[in-house]
Amino acid sequence: MDYQDFFTKKYQATEDPWDFETSLYERVRHASMTEFALINEPKQILDLGCGEGHFLSHLLSKAPKIAVTGVELIPKAAERCRLRLADYSAQVIVMDLLDYLATASGEPFDVCVCGDVLYYLSPETVRQQVLPGLATRVRLGGNIVVSYADVNNHEWLTNIFAARFPLDKQVYIKPMQEPPPWPWVVQLFRMEG
Repeated sequence: MDYQDFFTKKYQATEDPWDFETSLYERVRHASMTEFALINEPKQILDLGCGEGHFLSHLLSKAPKIAVTGVELIPKAAERCRLRLADYSAQVIVMDLLDYLATASGEPFDVCVCGDVLYYLSPETVRQQVLPGLATRVRLGGNIVVSYADVNNHEWLTNIFAARFPLDKQVYIKPMQEPPPWPWVVQLFRMEG
């Protein structure tokens, strides 16, 4: 699947194509992600695949002084994210997350959030490119928050991450209504040496 083409079409067709603003299911997921991201009172958070910034907006409504960096592949989504986060200390970079992880430099982040983005990659790509990139972009003692849908088909993400980083907490979110017809998981991994 060409995920860039898929997401470009989604974001060009409509704003908020996944109903992040109106879906109770999505709000519960974002609340869980926010809770995990704010553990240890971080100062800088990286969001890989930030989309239109719905999660970051929720996070910043709870902790407005945090500096956030969003990385988003689709220019239209990044533009909407910038507008949504205009009142905060936010930087939005238009770039493929793999390129960002491979080329980014500077101080490591306290937290990295990967919300519903990694299952569009292959297990080999996550293992060989994402994990080593995260190891350089998240400080020791920092956290990685991962969420993904369709737990039964994407559990490989948990296995790959848990082989490299300790899993501290997780929340299983079962849908109460259609759509979507699958459960979600939000996980907190700890960056260790």
